[in-house]
Amino acid sequence: MSAPQEEFSTLLGFGTHAVSDHARERAPRRRGRRAQLTVPDDLWEAAREVAEAGGTTPNDVVVRFAEAGKELLERRAQTARLADRRWRAYLAQGEPAVDAALPTAEEAAAAARAFRQDLAGSD
Repeated sequence: MSAPQEEFSTLLGFGTHAVSDHARERAPRRRGRRAQLTVPDDLWEAAREVAEAGGTTPNDVVVRFAEAGKELLERRAQTARLADRRWRAYLAQGEPAVDAALPTAEEAAAAARAFRQDLAGSD
């Protein structure tokens, strides 16, 4: 198995198993709608390799890929909302004073810390 498939297996919450050491586990039962999909060949091959390493089914891996993609899109939307709020707050300040002094190193460091804390605690 390639390094990317091992990474996927770890990120998706699978352990890595040698196929000969462990029988494939049954994929967990999920609630929701059943669907028939045509999965692109390269995605199916990746899902098959990750499933083999993780001791589960390719279908289970495809669902986990979709869940991971959903989480990524939600995070991107959250980041976009935060950026929009910050941009609007910046615009609301109006024009900066021409004679405004640059912040000191301590003020800049404090602002950077506040920014990181805000980012870590953003909705």
